[in-house]
Amino acid sequence: MTVKNPLAKYNRSNLIFIGVSIAASLALGALAEVVIFGLLLSHAPRFYLARFLVVAAFLCSLALLIKFRRYFVENLHKAFLLISLVTGISYVIILPCTLYATPDDQIHFVRALALSSESIPASDAFRIVESNDAAKSVSKLNFIEREEAYRIINAANQPDTVQIITLSDDAELYQRLAYLPYHLGFKIGSFLHLSFVTTIMLAKLCNMLCYIALFYFAIKVSQKHLRPIFFATGLIVSCICIASQFSVDPMVTAGLSLALAIFARMLSQPKVDPKLLIAFVFASIWGCLPKAIYCPLILLPLLIPNKQFDHPKRALAMKLSLVLITVLIAATFVLPVISGSMTPDVRGGNTSVSGQLHFLFANPVRVPVIVGRSITEAVAPVFLSAESFGNMGYISTGHYTTAFVGLIQIIILFSTIFTIKLDRKIFTTRLKVCLALAFVVVVGAIVASLYLSYAEVGAPHASGVQSRYFLPLLPLFALILAPRGAKTEPYPYATTLVFISYCCLALTVAIYVAKYSVM
Repeated sequence: MTVKNPLAKYNRSNLIFIGVSIAASLALGALAEVVIFGLLLSHAPRFYLARFLVVAAFLCSLALLIKFRRYFVENLHKAFLLISLVTGISYVIILPCTLYATPDDQIHFVRALALSSESIPASDAFRIVESNDAAKSVSKLNFIEREEAYRIINAANQPDTVQIITLSDDAELYQRLAYLPYHLGFKIGSFLHLSFVTTIMLAKLCNMLCYIALFYFAIKVSQKHLRPIFFATGLIVSCICIASQFSVDPMVTAGLSLALAIFARMLSQPKVDPKLLIAFVFASIWGCLPKAIYCPLILLPLLIPNKQFDHPKRALAMKLSLVLITVLIAATFVLPVISGSMTPDVRGGNTSVSGQLHFLFANPVRVPVIVGRSITEAVAPVFLSAESFGNMGYISTGHYTTAFVGLIQIIILFSTIFTIKLDRKIFTTRLKVCLALAFVVVVGAIVASLYLSYAEVGAPHASGVQSRYFLPLLPLFALILAPRGAKTEPYPYATTLVFISYCCLALTVAIYVAKYSVM
């Protein structure tokens, strides 16, 4: 049964409820800010605007989710939009506006600034934020102390202190497409003459909104019974948190999730819609260009039967085009490896791409052992680790919190996978096997790239494997494991999915706010 839009014309009672919810949330948020955070926890009656807005937003969104739960369950993309906006914006404004919060964010910060030029303006404020020690110091301050630190940073961003520094960066233009949202935020901040700290927050906000938009359309475009897969993936704490900082990983995860959603939609169509095919190409390119190791996923439409195309020649042209695109993107990773120009990560120790290749060719019998140990000792511990799912980067709320939240989200993921039913006429055994092979190939590419660039020469297994590398593969993982059946009804426990996902995200925000209100 279709549930009507609660904001339909002349629905006066719902409009009154929304108005009352907003007013009550603002009042309760102000009360919490003054009494709980100001007097009881901090012993300082100081009104912190950002914290007040976060509390009020969560209270209001909870009221809306409860009141209109049937509507949101029937429209999971709109439930995702509400939850992700509240949570994502909260992360942006309450997490420290510094670097070294998530993996490699200092590198991505510089690349985002230098998107359209070979040099970037570097004021004293830039140098303070970029400093590892300074950033870590700011991240440990409570909210009141952090405001004072931000004033110092903003004061250091004066025209007479600005210098031009040359960018030392090996990122190519095609890799920098993922930084466009950040670049937009920097441009808007510069145009409006916003403070240095506010401009950084705006850049993060633009990236968060782009992440939300891609997942929103991924959920919307997918078949109704598959929407919970993309909903659950998009609201993983690690995904939302990283999207609120400087990183290309959110664009990879969101872009590939959208591509997989479109692919699943095309499979269910009697005739493939050319517009959907074009959208798949753009989404997959957007997701793969920053990290070419995911490019095998571009070939997924090759699995669509030719009969679903208007003409055999059109099907052939499409498949050849996808192969060409995949080869071109793969070349951005393979050619530097072959030529020896691929830069190893010195943080891994005595690393050398050419040296590692020489070792592998000289010791071919050790390759199977290295592969096996890489799977058991590097991949398995992080792929479905509870702490990995609930992790908030280097600013995590603590081991037990992240593990608890992560465990809940793993339960959510698997309950979603095993309660939906894939159409056995579409998801045949052959298709499932092909999807599993694609999954294995991409995982192998991830491990191989890390072994070449991050592990010491002759290491017994790959190093530097992190769960964030596998998050883009979760929707594909779900399609592989989900059972088949004739029933294709919407996910029967969507209400539980919505509220548990919301509570996981709200819990991480609440713990972080409480922790940095008492210092």
